[in-house]
Amino acid sequence: METGRALLDRAANATHVRGPESTAFHVRGRFVFAPYSKQKMEGTYAFAWTPQGKWREEISVGDARRLRVGEPGRFVQRQEMGLEVAVFHIIARVLDLHANVRAARAGEVREVSNERKQGRPVQCVTTRLEPKREREICVDTENGLPVSETVRAQGRSTTYEFSEFSRIGSAWFPRSVKATSQGRTLLEIALEEPDTSRTSAEALFVQPVGAKSWANCEEMQPARPTADITKGMDNVTRFWKIVYVHGVVEADGSVRNPEVLYSLSETLTKAFLAKLRETPFEPARCNGQPVASEQILVLDLHFATYENEDRFTLAAFRGLLLQ
Repeated sequence: METGRALLDRAANATHVRGPESTAFHVRGRFVFAPYSKQKMEGTYAFAWTPQGKWREEISVGDARRLRVGEPGRFVQRQEMGLEVAVFHIIARVLDLHANVRAARAGEVREVSNERKQGRPVQCVTTRLEPKREREICVDTENGLPVSETVRAQGRSTTYEFSEFSRIGSAWFPRSVKATSQGRTLLEIALEEPDTSRTSAEALFVQPVGAKSWANCEEMQPARPTADITKGMDNVTRFWKIVYVHGVVEADGSVRNPEVLYSLSETLTKAFLAKLRETPFEPARCNGQPVASEQILVLDLHFATYENEDRFTLAAFRGLLLQ
């Protein structure tokens, strides 16, 4: 049996389609996201990569759209604000499989086990990233491809299944992704076969008007609050204890321009925003250096005790955001 870190290194190398001198490719597809039992969000995804490290990613949900154009060390972004921002965040994270494996590798290896998934033998590596958050990556023992990822936090778990891998140069890219939580399907992504035959026009990577610039690197560590941002919130209101906020955590750890994406309680929203303003954050780090970063900040005090099906599913939505 391989060691946990060796397995994760193998899986990271096998999925490194966005590395230096990687083969140019274009891929596009569609997704269905179901954060509520009675509502589905359908959208499209498109991504282009060049061997020089230039890239373009476009995600659309209805009339909302996020465009990112990147190069080594930075990317620029333009997006419409709304709850769709959280969907953009989830889709982009899920499809960067190499980064997900490397994030798991950064944790403490807790267990390596032999299992079977998708009818094939796999070895599953469980790592602990924080005291109450674990990530399990299951790797096909024959080809080294990660076939599933499970994140466990606060009594809930979300599992992603990756399949229909296509070869891009010396690495592999999943064309099918399915996310489930508590037996419910939350997300399905279906991508077309990647096109490696055509060269991208330089105009594709021109910075869009009104875009904001952000630091970007392979060893990106996300921002984290230095204290419990839920402390004292539980007694603010009896019902609807969920707030989603989009904001920027600056390089000095302060939260700038928080904007509410979702909330049904004005009282709780005001209290949560006040809490964010007074709580220092550990900023994101790019190659060890503190940088400003875009964040989805979530307050959810219901946990897994919902009787209402829609709100329970929304809790699973939060689980997707925390990956």
